[in-house]
Amino acid sequence: MKQQQLITLGDMPIAVLTQTFNDAFTGYYVPINFTEEGMMERIKRTRIDLTLSVGILNKGELVAFMLTGIGEQGGLLTAYNAGTGVIKAFRRQGMVRQMYDFAIPLWQQSGCQRASLEVITENERAIKAYEGVGFQIGRKLRAFKKNTDNAVAEKPSPLRKVAVPNWEYYSSLRAFTSAWDYTRAGVEGLIVDYTFYEWGMVNEAPLAYAIVHKVGRIAQAGVHPEGPAWETLLGALENSYAQLTWVNIDDQATKLFTAMDTLGWEHIIDQYEMERPL
Repeated sequence: MKQQQLITLGDMPIAVLTQTFNDAFTGYYVPINFTEEGMMERIKRTRIDLTLSVGILNKGELVAFMLTGIGEQGGLLTAYNAGTGVIKAFRRQGMVRQMYDFAIPLWQQSGCQRASLEVITENERAIKAYEGVGFQIGRKLRAFKKNTDNAVAEKPSPLRKVAVPNWEYYSSLRAFTSAWDYTRAGVEGLIVDYTFYEWGMVNEAPLAYAIVHKVGRIAQAGVHPEGPAWETLLGALENSYAQLTWVNIDDQATKLFTAMDTLGWEHIIDQYEMERPL
């Protein structure tokens, strides 16, 4: 019997996935410690299909994994790397390549035409591993946070909450194309956890909008040229949350970054998007 075995993760218990994920990311650039509930949220938000996710067992124990989200990106059905990890004792054994070699035919058979992922810019070892299996660096994404020192209780705001999102209008207002987690599909997977804000109205269309997770994580936001300045929109959001975070912001969103700098937002980390055809 082989000591190591490549498998798909469709039958893997969530408790095992959660523990292995946390173990693999111990000491990571950004602290990660999922509960099982948090793992289930990630599965929904990133549209993970565990039957198309893969792992490696060593003597029956999960020691490496690659979680795969399936959905449309860039007009193509895409296999998105929603998290790859290897337990410390098993690193530098080529397991990432082994998992990709195993997974790519599965993705192709399922109709996927491209694969994508995000990787922290400082993680040179991971970038080289992904380049080694055919990925190329695309755009750069940035992440910021702001501790507002506000009480949780909301203050009067020019923003209004809406029950039904105006997705058609939002797509024309947003500052950049959303990364995987925060596309419409990603938000709709956990829609009860999000609040939809709009500002003003001209010709039945909002002049600005923001979609914010209950923990203060901004998924999307945008302003019309005749709408409020970014400083004004972000300032209004700051009145409703004790802390705000906004990750995966396109590096070209210069007006937004200027507003964040003015308001004292703190830079957290940068990532690259990477992709390859299948």
